[in-house]
Amino acid sequence: MKKIAAFLLLTMALLTSCTVSTVYITPPSSDYGTKTAVSVLETFGNETPEPDDTNSTSVVGTATGADTATPTDVNKETETPDNSDVTDTPTPTPTPTKTPVVDDKGVKELKLDVYEVTLYVGKDHEPEVTVLPENAENKEYYLESDDPSVALIKDNSVISARGKGSCAVNVISKDNGDARARIEVTVLHTPEGEITYIEGILIANKTFALPSTYGPGVDPEAKEALNDMFAAAKKDGLKLFICSGYRTYAYQKSLYNRYVDRDGKEKADTYSARPGHSEHQTGLAFDLNKVDDSFDGTPEAIWIAEHAHEYGFIVRYPKGKQEITGYKYEPWHVRYIGVEKAKAVYESGLCLEEYLGITSVYGY
Repeated sequence: MKKIAAFLLLTMALLTSCTVSTVYITPPSSDYGTKTAVSVLETFGNETPEPDDTNSTSVVGTATGADTATPTDVNKETETPDNSDVTDTPTPTPTPTKTPVVDDKGVKELKLDVYEVTLYVGKDHEPEVTVLPENAENKEYYLESDDPSVALIKDNSVISARGKGSCAVNVISKDNGDARARIEVTVLHTPEGEITYIEGILIANKTFALPSTYGPGVDPEAKEALNDMFAAAKKDGLKLFICSGYRTYAYQKSLYNRYVDRDGKEKADTYSARPGHSEHQTGLAFDLNKVDDSFDGTPEAIWIAEHAHEYGFIVRYPKGKQEITGYKYEPWHVRYIGVEKAKAVYESGLCLEEYLGITSVYGY
């Protein structure tokens, strides 16, 4: 009995001197917030001896030792965030940017019906122009001549032959200056035996001759207009009359040769026309009152200069235009071209050659 008692006392002493380790076991539950502390002594059937009051050590409580985890530490290490309520927002797929379709209606090209043209002086040609593309919004174009003395442009679209020679005419888009086409123009003199009209005006000057067979006589319309002008001048107290009117080719030839014999060819060419080049042969020109420089500055000469256009006449060889017309100033020489054209020439301040864009130069 003594041996048994001693064994029991020794066992109690050993148990009371041991450090009790506590293990926290997490039950298989979704409640990660609750922890259960189980003493290793529970493995012995929960038969924990009663400690004495002086040397008791708590069986259940906070474990000692730096490496022993507390319930709080375990919770921190094992807890996993619950993202069940978080919804992933998908990244939006960028919408492809569409390149706008440009409906280009600008002019790209000009095409012509012909690229070479031959004209007689005084004749016109209006090219047929095709503007591409067909849906171009601005199909306007204009023409430019590189030598207006050969061919000038009327109304921005018509080629009008003015003098013998060659030139180029460019057709240019108003929408796109790089869209253009080129026409080669050749101008020939009026065939022999024919007369030349430019802008509806019969031309007879040093460049353009009349056939020797051309003899129309005095133009009736011109004569009637002249009579009206005389009547108007009379109302203003002035007397106008014809001192030289229509001349035949033969008469002009005789007159010119007489002047050449008297003054020489060079001087005669400044005031008298060679046969076939005289306006008097047209039946549309008249010398009034006095064929002499003294007529300049007279009341009659002043009245003619100021009112002739009202009746369809122009002073054919105005002052300061000798290099252009080929003749010296003749205040007495009037030419009928119709009221509308005479008014336009008068208001322009140009001589007829300048107005029509033609020359007056002998070619022989």
